[in-house]
Amino acid sequence: SMYAALTSALLFAGPASADDWEKERMQERDRGHEMDRDPKFNKEHSRGHEMDRDPKFDKERGRKGRGGELTMLALKSSDTNMEDVVTAFRTTYSGTVVEIDLDHKDHSMVYEVTAIDLDDSEGHKAAYTLRGAQEIENSTKSLNVLGFSKLDDNDEAAVKAVQAEDAISIDKALEIARQHSDAYITSIKLENKRGLTFYKVEYMGPSKERRLLIDALSGECNGFACMREHCANSCG
Repeated sequence: SMYAALTSALLFAGPASADDWEKERMQERDRGHEMDRDPKFNKEHSRGHEMDRDPKFDKERGRKGRGGELTMLALKSSDTNMEDVVTAFRTTYSGTVVEIDLDHKDHSMVYEVTAIDLDDSEGHKAAYTLRGAQEIENSTKSLNVLGFSKLDDNDEAAVKAVQAEDAISIDKALEIARQHSDAYITSIKLENKRGLTFYKVEYMGPSKERRLLIDALSGECNGFACMREHCANSCG
């Protein structure tokens, strides 16, 4: 057989000489230099360093491993949820809440709330503690520059869509999201892509992270199989 022939050839080949070993070592070295000069290899190598420097990558990486364990500990000891911070936010700021995200501020975990006010052409952002929902940071920025809107067309379309009477607010989206899982919600964001407006929900639980998409007009969901037996929503 081919396997037997290969084994026989290896057995009778005899030991390699010192010259053969040196020649092979030089070939390996030359092959390494060729990889260094290969644009494709350098591109992949550079991409790895770029990911290490990317704050978004670091944030996602921090939610896993030891960072994920600390996040879970902070969430378990919290007496505040996303609904609480939305209520606190609305007592001070106007506009449509488009995102709530678990973030780090001054070495502490916080809920960061973002809203867009199309009437005043302003964007508001505020951070709240996980205990007591105390506001610790805020900012307001104009969405206009020289009469032109800085707001992305998709973002504007998303805000206008959820302003409709029968649309799903972020409060209702959180209610729907909690019907699907007991895991902690770490992020919910209003998005518009390919003509569809939806909330993207990210969870963190003891087993793994999960993601759910909620149609902002109908409330129907898609993502992972629903974990509730009697969920009233359509799950994909």
